[in-house]
Amino acid sequence: MAQKYASFVVQVEARNELYESEASLRKRCERIVEQIWRHVDDVIDARVVGDGLICEFCGHQWTEQNPRYNGGCCKQDDAQATAQDRLAVYGPEGA
Repeated sequence: MAQKYASFVVQVEARNELYESEASLRKRCERIVEQIWRHVDDVIDARVVGDGLICEFCGHQWTEQNPRYNGGCCKQDDAQATAQDRLAVYGPEGA
C-alpha cells in the first residue's frame, strides 16, 4: 500500500507592516480574500484565519485561559496583572 496526499492547499500570508494594528491587518486580509474570490478560478475556500493568540508585549504564545494575563510571560504582562488574574491562573496556592 502506498501513501499519498489527500489534498494540497495554497496558503497566502499578508505582509504585516511594522506597527500595524490587528484590526488593520485583518481588514487588509479580508480585502485580499475578496480579491481571490473575484480573480482566481477553481477556489473552493478562501477565508481569514488567525494563527494563534500572542502576548501584546513580548509576542510569546498565549497559553492561559485568562484573556488579560498570560501567566507572567514577561515583565509587562506580570506588571499589569491583578490579584484576581493571578488567582484565576495559579489558584489560591500560587496567587
